[in-house]
Amino acid sequence: MKVSVNKRNPNSKGLQQLRLVYYYGVVEGEDGKKRAKRDYEPLELYLYENPKTQAERQHNKEMLRQAEAARSARLVESHSNKFQLEDRVKLASSFYDYYDKLTASKESGSSSNYSIWISAGKHLRSYHGRAELTFEEIDKKFLEGFRKYLLEEPLTKSQSKLAKNTASSYFNKVRAALNEAFREGIIRDNPVQRVKSVKAENTQRTYLTLDEVRAMTKAECRYDVLKRAFLFSCTTGLRWSDIQKLTWKE
Repeated sequence: MKVSVNKRNPNSKGLQQLRLVYYYGVVEGEDGKKRAKRDYEPLELYLYENPKTQAERQHNKEMLRQAEAARSARLVESHSNKFQLEDRVKLASSFYDYYDKLTASKESGSSSNYSIWISAGKHLRSYHGRAELTFEEIDKKFLEGFRKYLLEEPLTKSQSKLAKNTASSYFNKVRAALNEAFREGIIRDNPVQRVKSVKAENTQRTYLTLDEVRAMTKAECRYDVLKRAFLFSCTTGLRWSDIQKLTWKE
């Protein structure tokens, strides 16, 4: 849209009213002819058609200055409304779709990290309980509810609550997705910045001694392949999920 200042024909007193002209481009009429689409906004500003004194010339100069200020203000309002519309469109878009695309981008990386992204998405859907979730729906209250849900409601296969570190990992994936959306300009306000993260606990890992590993080589196991995979993991440091992907070529 373009905005310009236009002078109307002078009245009986020789004064010309100023108005703003809004130009929206060319449209085709019912007769098939193309015409410029315009709107007009009269301003309570008048010029002397033929200024004769210094005061009248100064008056005209001031009226034109005010008209130009009005034109600039309307352009700012127009751009602001455009950005507001773009923001509303972005906020109404699907967070699930965005999250799933981010998740897919992690597939080529660590398998354990990729699995956490997938699981976090499943828990988010379980918490929300609806087929769709927009960015607009995700506010401080929603995220605090999701945080509480992870700490209290989900059950593992053994019917126990999620470990706190697991809940922390899941919440952090959703946090990471919102942070990325904020960096991309999809959201201008990031609600996750006002929500406490799930603090991970320091865990102490228990390691087998070399003698204990040697003893395991003599232990009986119903599934020999699992025993061999376990011993292979002990000697290489590879996770079970990584061992599963190994081929003879590797």
